[in-house]
Amino acid sequence: MKYVAAYALAVLGGKDHPTVEDLEHVLSSVGANFERSQAEVLIKALAGKAIHEVIAAAQTKMGSLPSGGAALPAAAAAPAAAAAPAAGKETKKVEKKEEKKEEEEVEVSLDLFGGGDEW
Repeated sequence: MKYVAAYALAVLGGKDHPTVEDLEHVLSSVGANFERSQAEVLIKALAGKAIHEVIAAAQTKMGSLPSGGAALPAAAAAPAAAAAPAAGKETKKVEKKEEKKEEEEVEVSLDLFGGGDEW
């Protein structure tokens, strides 16, 4: 993914078709490791293609993927429903503990310039 991100950054920087050297420059500027062979694979895969078209094509493919789980069968739903009341009691205990922690919070000064309360 870092090579794809570097490619996209190079395009945003004005390079219509970034080279391996462009990717190396972007990644080295942030101290990331660079493997020439991986960059070459990406450059070859995107040769002659506009990045915005590649992204648009990927978005249409992603839209066809299922994004949620299937409904539970009736046999599996019954045990889950029986466990629900017990889970409700447990969450109430956790919420009470969280409320106590919130009350104990200490006010912190966020003065960035060290001038104190001289506003």
